[in-house]
Amino acid sequence: MISALAQHGYGEEAINIFNNRVRSSVKPDRITLVVVLNACSHSGLLQERVRYFESVTRDHGIVPNQEHYAYLIDLMGQAGCFDQLMKQLEKMPCELDGRLWNAILGVCRIHGNIELGRKAAE
Repeated sequence: MISALAQHGYGEEAINIFNNRVRSSVKPDRITLVVVLNACSHSGLLQERVRYFESVTRDHGIVPNQEHYAYLIDLMGQAGCFDQLMKQLEKMPCELDGRLWNAILGVCRIHGNIELGRKAAE
């Protein structure tokens, strides 16, 4: 339900369902985190995305993987928040893989961030 709402542009409604489920003691899992990040992405909810990312990992013990970070990087990069993006990369408990570098390269291309784009390409 959360995913369907997000894909059809109802990100805020998707987030409300997520919040209601958490209040009802339904524990989110790794897939739920991806879906919530996707919901924020489809609705341009940058601050909410970072907040949910940190909350789900901190409060529910989910260790984010490359897919989670790729979603986070994509939205931060689209919003041009490169400093915040780099801070998140430094916190990553896992290695940057091709998917992450590709996400970084894509947002650098969109915003003309040549310096970071070169690093991502290397």
